[in-house]
Amino acid sequence: MFLDDSEATLKKIAINVDERRNARIKNEVTAAVKEAGLNYKVEYFNNSSDTFSYAPEILIGHMNSENSTLICNPPSSLKWFHVMSSGVDRVVKDHGNTLLTHNIKLSNVSGIHSVAMREYVISMMLFFEKNLNRWIKQKDSAEWSRSPLSCLSGKTVLVYGVGNIGKEVGMATNFFGMRTIGISKSGKHVEGFERVYEASMVEECAKKADYIIIAAPKTAATEGVFSKELLSSLKQEAVIINISRGELLDEQCLVDLLNAGRIRGAALDVFREEPLAKDSMLWTCDNLMITPHISGLFSDGMGLGIKCFMDNLKSWDATGQLLSEICIHEGY
Repeated sequence: MFLDDSEATLKKIAINVDERRNARIKNEVTAAVKEAGLNYKVEYFNNSSDTFSYAPEILIGHMNSENSTLICNPPSSLKWFHVMSSGVDRVVKDHGNTLLTHNIKLSNVSGIHSVAMREYVISMMLFFEKNLNRWIKQKDSAEWSRSPLSCLSGKTVLVYGVGNIGKEVGMATNFFGMRTIGISKSGKHVEGFERVYEASMVEECAKKADYIIIAAPKTAATEGVFSKELLSSLKQEAVIINISRGELLDEQCLVDLLNAGRIRGAALDVFREEPLAKDSMLWTCDNLMITPHISGLFSDGMGLGIKCFMDNLKSWDATGQLLSEICIHEGY
């Protein structure tokens, strides 16, 4: 691909998300760049060799095999990799050192999934609190049988991870009259939470919680936090909801606790292995709701993702700084 004289001095943005969406992203980013008065040429590619030859300053994409190949041996022109998702643990694990060595900045679409994931969490809490599974079964069997329902109000919810998603969850649980506590690395106060504790307090806090929401990113510090020891200490009324990464949770222990009736239930949107195998032990747990990693998906997610990129691009062009830059050393 060759640029004409009028385009030769333009800085370059390369897109490689997937074949289904590359053209749309190119068209929308091109229009937004023009509207903002920025001097960038935008193209999309489906393979790493063409992307390399294009010599982009900026790459927009997912951590697919082609981008992985490119990042392993990046062009000298590449200064910034923008990931069109919130989770960057795979990028950091596989390519963090390369990005640091070549001084390539990393960013994500932090925040765009927060509202959708907040609503997912509330829907799962209400699923258990209002015993919806029972009413579905009764409808299927034409059974009319009544019993009192419990309420979220007055219950204690522990939010593990109080970033953008955790904050949204905290605001929602407050609205329902729940006692909302959080866990973060620093333990600093966050609006909407009764109290936020340091990470070392997670087991002590989890013992008291009716609902535990796992919303922290996967890092070396968070992987495996919800261990057999911690899970075994939960009270029998506890419900676990994981919207983070499967690696934070001991799935075998969770299954054992559910099958033994040792905890009330769980809702998992993320798993150690995805897609979840048909013969996985998780499918057979009666008190477990399974969803296929969709808690952050919503109808105009791509539109908000492009807006997030453009906000970063405007900052990058003006100051050289990114609004949603990932600290590779920390992993988020």
